[in-house]
Amino acid sequence: MTADPAKFNGVWIKDTTDGDMTDFLKFNNVGMLMRQAAWAFGYGKGVSRARNVFADGVMYEEVLVFIDKVGWWFLGGRSTLDGSRQKIAMFEGAPMIPPTMYWVESRLTDTGLESDLFTMGGERHSRAVRSVSEDGNTLTTEITIFDGDKEYKIKTTHNKSTEETETMPALEDLTASCPVVVSVDVPEGSTYKKSVISESLEEYFSSPEQCLDAVVKFFKETQPQGDEKETSLEEVSDTEFIVHITNQDDSKAAKHSKVDRDEGTVTVTYKIGDDAHVDFFFRVHKDPVRVQVSNTFPNEDQILFESYMWAQKVLNGILPRSK
Repeated sequence: MTADPAKFNGVWIKDTTDGDMTDFLKFNNVGMLMRQAAWAFGYGKGVSRARNVFADGVMYEEVLVFIDKVGWWFLGGRSTLDGSRQKIAMFEGAPMIPPTMYWVESRLTDTGLESDLFTMGGERHSRAVRSVSEDGNTLTTEITIFDGDKEYKIKTTHNKSTEETETMPALEDLTASCPVVVSVDVPEGSTYKKSVISESLEEYFSSPEQCLDAVVKFFKETQPQGDEKETSLEEVSDTEFIVHITNQDDSKAAKHSKVDRDEGTVTVTYKIGDDAHVDFFFRVHKDPVRVQVSNTFPNEDQILFESYMWAQKVLNGILPRSK
């Protein structure tokens, strides 16, 4: 009998990490100082988190990514548990281990959730077997990493969170529910050095112009999020609009958007008062239709993480959920 996928649902907090971690980190080109820091940090014990939702044969997974004194993000994606080969972005270990694109084959068995990872060139990378204890409170992951004729073994455990503040968001609020893969591998010659790009959207849009219109509509119809209390739209011209924001503490902010239809771009500038905080760039590509996202945050890892999150947010907002 196969494992019950619903047992994997929830927010999981890292507890123990055992095995060949030093060899694994060396395998991923992590230097000695960073390896020592990871060990001193307990490899994320009590801090690292994962959140999973299983629905309709699909596992949606996000991991907590943290940059000291900068911020944190839940980043991830989705995979169908039918054993088929699918593309995913792997954020486990980021930013110490750079996010990487892999092929994954996932399936439910009588031992748990099994996933085989392959490089984009098709070389076998690793195998993970996850299982949940009978009481549903401990998630155990046993990983084998393949390095030529060598194998490294790692075993981790996570405890299920019981904190009310860490309840799972609704599936539609998970960025990982994005129906299209977002890649951290950007084509050569890209205008944006650090950015992300979606897979083809031609299943959803008949032209890049139609896709650009959907992106513009998404930002015009932005609703209050997080600490925001209310928003209002100001149409400045055919190519410029402002979403004014009032926060819960009555402070003011705004998102200034400029549309360049010849270039297929939307530039969104987030302002606090009169001061520009960050620019986001959304470019719609042709042949095939894809959306690329970048921004001007000073930290390169933050650029990538924020771009990935916002790419998924926008795609979740403009694509139908039935796909």
